[in-house]
Amino acid sequence: MRGEVSVVQGEVSQLLSAMRKTGRWSGHARTEGEQDPLVRGLHKLQTVLNGTPDLRTLDVMVFLHPFCEIIQSDDTTGPVTGMAISSLDRFLAYGLISPGHPSAAGGVAALSESVTHARFVGTNPASDEVVLMKILQVLHTLMLTPVGRLLSNESVCEIMQSCFRICFETRLSELLRNYAESTLVDMVQLLFIQLPSFNEDEYTVDDTASIIDQTITAGGEEERGSVEPCVEDDVEEEGGGGEGEEEGEGRETTDSNGGDEHDELKQQEEGLEEGEAGLKRTAHEAEFVSSDVITATSRHRQGTLAPYGLPCVRELLRFLVSIINVKERNNSESLLHIGLNLVTVVLESGRENLCRFPSLAQLVQDNLSRSLFTLLRHSNFSVFSATLRAVCLLLQHCRVHLRFQVEWGLATLMELFTAENTARLSHEKKDAVLETILRLCHYPYLMAELYVNYDCNLYCSNVFENLTKLLSKSSLPTQGLSSNHLLSLDALLAIVKSFQSCQQQALPDNALAVNSQLSETEGENAPSGALATSQEGSTQINSAGIIFSSRPERETELVEETSITSVRSDSALADHVTETAVEIAGQSCPASGMDTVKAASGYMMAIRGTREGDFPPETTVVELPTPKELIEIRQRKKVILAATEQFNLKPKQGITFLQERRVISGSDSPQYPAEVASFLVDNPWLDKAKIGEYIGDRKNPPILDAFVKHFSLHGTHLVDALRHFLESFRLPGESPVIARILETFSEHWLSCNKEELGKVFANRDAVYVLCYAILMLNTDQYSTQVKKRMSLEEFIHNQRKINNGEDFPRQFLTDIFNRIREDEIIMPDEHKGQVKENYQWKVLLHRSNGPEATYLPVIVTSYNQDLYLLCWSQSVAALSYVFENAEEKAIVLKAINGFSMCASVAAHYELNQVFDKLIISLCKFTTLLNPPETPNAVVVTLGTSSKTRQCLLTMFSLAHQHGNILREGWKNILDALVALFKAKLLPDELVQVRDFVHPTGSVSLFREEAPSTRPDSSLLSSLSFWYSMTALVEPATLNSVRDQGTQNCQQVC
Repeated sequence: MRGEVSVVQGEVSQLLSAMRKTGRWSGHARTEGEQDPLVRGLHKLQTVLNGTPDLRTLDVMVFLHPFCEIIQSDDTTGPVTGMAISSLDRFLAYGLISPGHPSAAGGVAALSESVTHARFVGTNPASDEVVLMKILQVLHTLMLTPVGRLLSNESVCEIMQSCFRICFETRLSELLRNYAESTLVDMVQLLFIQLPSFNEDEYTVDDTASIIDQTITAGGEEERGSVEPCVEDDVEEEGGGGEGEEEGEGRETTDSNGGDEHDELKQQEEGLEEGEAGLKRTAHEAEFVSSDVITATSRHRQGTLAPYGLPCVRELLRFLVSIINVKERNNSESLLHIGLNLVTVVLESGRENLCRFPSLAQLVQDNLSRSLFTLLRHSNFSVFSATLRAVCLLLQHCRVHLRFQVEWGLATLMELFTAENTARLSHEKKDAVLETILRLCHYPYLMAELYVNYDCNLYCSNVFENLTKLLSKSSLPTQGLSSNHLLSLDALLAIVKSFQSCQQQALPDNALAVNSQLSETEGENAPSGALATSQEGSTQINSAGIIFSSRPERETELVEETSITSVRSDSALADHVTETAVEIAGQSCPASGMDTVKAASGYMMAIRGTREGDFPPETTVVELPTPKELIEIRQRKKVILAATEQFNLKPKQGITFLQERRVISGSDSPQYPAEVASFLVDNPWLDKAKIGEYIGDRKNPPILDAFVKHFSLHGTHLVDALRHFLESFRLPGESPVIARILETFSEHWLSCNKEELGKVFANRDAVYVLCYAILMLNTDQYSTQVKKRMSLEEFIHNQRKINNGEDFPRQFLTDIFNRIREDEIIMPDEHKGQVKENYQWKVLLHRSNGPEATYLPVIVTSYNQDLYLLCWSQSVAALSYVFENAEEKAIVLKAINGFSMCASVAAHYELNQVFDKLIISLCKFTTLLNPPETPNAVVVTLGTSSKTRQCLLTMFSLAHQHGNILREGWKNILDALVALFKAKLLPDELVQVRDFVHPTGSVSLFREEAPSTRPDSSLLSSLSFWYSMTALVEPATLNSVRDQGTQNCQQVC
């Protein structure tokens, strides 16, 4: 349309006017042959536009090219470059580049390249920062407009890198750096909110990894050095450091802020070098995968350009993880703040979709989780607070894929608050930790999931039980109530309140179906939370990724027809994105029938493929255990813990204890060696030295054989297999025992790798001898007592003729030598400090790849009774202590409400003993059970103490509502009534009985005192009467207040 043409013409005219004002173009000739190329390009564009009625008929590059040339020119000043950038921003804002135009992709790629490689002659810092701000603005507009979806992976990475360089440049103003960070927040949110629309099948990460590593080095030698906007003359390149990153005429740059800041910037850039190289990986990866992307990344505008997808998102996440890695010494606190802020945006936008893709899930499970948990020990409070926020989001949204990481994170939070570490933790940090725990306690069904996945797992810690004990202990003050105690109490009450809320909004506890991938039609039309019911049960679909069936005492069948829910993002930027449900740990079952059994949570969990037509494709069925089964698991766990203590003292005694409790079979059973081996390998609490002592005993060869075969060594290099094997126990010191263990290991490894890695070995003896040589090499390379280290040639020389009279290939031995020299085989007795933590994390990652890593999402209420039985005593103890020591009315009311909630849940599950103890506790606080000196003392107590009145009201209210389950507590209630009767505080309805003889028809139970017929008129009696009347004059007002309070309490009761 002509209006769009006018917009471009106006920008051209304005840009020409600005260029004529500068010295270079002010007196320039009008002859076409004498014109500057930049001016000539603008004049040609004017000519083209004069003969074009509709801008859509032109190639996009026709009206973009002159502006891009000006932006990339080394001779333009800052104001001219800024005006050209503003023109491009206006073109994007007005929609002059249509996403459907054939040349739109090439135009967007050229626009992105020109802006991210902008160069101009600097004038003064203030004006130059205006240009940089315009660069950020146009990049922000480009990413968030519809045409930005045509950007390639390389273009997106260069855009993000340019924004990062400005954000990290300490010499720039705080306003500009904050604006760059705000721009990054919007871009990161946009990228991760689109995760459901990406597909990892188009990219093969493992296949391209080596190619990426090779091309990074080559990329650093390109003629075009940097990807950030550059300022010539007065202002140095942003973050460039002036080290070979300039192009063009190679002009000298000066630092406007002095050498100290330059040195600081140089150190900061060295810390970011690895991360920036990673942002460049996407381009090379795309070149390896798609020929179309090769065309785009090589900046030729021929063919179709592939839009960005998962590779740029993966590299962005990898870069963000690298800048929050506290082990990198160059990551300053400002970098940590920026990284944590962006990671928080990633978790808020990506949510469950982060772990839908294996490449992203691997980053989240390993590097991201480890970095966040390490930052929980950071000394800076702002970094600590930001880390807590990110950890909370990680546990909420990604916990289904992070079973053992969640256990690690919660254990770290609780460890920060234990008595041993409380001196190192400031009061503010304690509050922040408790606020995070409080948020987690409010999350629906999270406590039930912790109970099912950890407390009811044989070899996981009791997370839920430990958490409630910690909260109960921290809510008991030693000297006055503080915010720590109140937050702990709030967290306990939040857990109890979740039980109370669930009993009001209980979901059906039968089959729960969850689809892992929705079709477009069903995802668009199906209502959220739809339920499909049948005569035998009901099935629900949500976004957890598998079907969960919570069984009653008898087996129930899943319904055959289900509805599908569509999961939609609630973010403002996600209106155009249709999210799909996610898979658990990236695993799914095909529609064809199959039956597999996997061990998870300490019990056998059936994962069955559905029959064709039962559920949508890629749906997995998981049967949730019944409460009775979980109780049996917990009892079995207690036996294992007791056996562990005995095993660590005397191994044989611990195994015998397990046999007596029928946890493992008898010695004559064929399953006995495998069961013992499973106990030794899976139990993380066993003493590694005792394990080595037990399996090395010459009386236990079947157990040694089963122990070795418990390790899956298929396709594992000999060094890696030996490392993994020796980390599970401490190798005994006796040579015959070591030989017996290594012989068994060598035979098992060779049987697992006979057709692949084992072809190098002639027989088992060759594997055995080489294993010994590897242990000796490891000792030689890392022992502090060895002064002269063995060289590669010496190692190869020592291995001559050991392969059945032949030599091993030199390359094979070189690889073994390098593996040992780069990574030590660390024995369990050497696990201390950071080495121990690294080993524990390595074990965690290994368990995360096994079948036991399956996490069970729980959205049923059948476990709430068991949860309540675990935490009610701690909750009542905390409530009692706080109520007794609190003086503020709000705190007293909170404690009273807590008693009411606990009693309500106990009444719902008909827990008579629990309800009785609650009533008894309330009766004690009324002080009516203590025999008063006089009946008037009861009146005074009720009249002056609001806490006593609140207790009395709550006790009678609970007895009135739930008296049918009250047993032992009736005695205390009757004792309280007797005390009230003696004080004459009971209402008339309770102290009057019918009397047909009496004129009024009723008679009071109180005995009427007969009036005195002989008044005493002695002098002493007169003086005593006068004194008593004088004493009652002053407290008359106080007595009236007491009587009024007592009467109000009496009326309410």
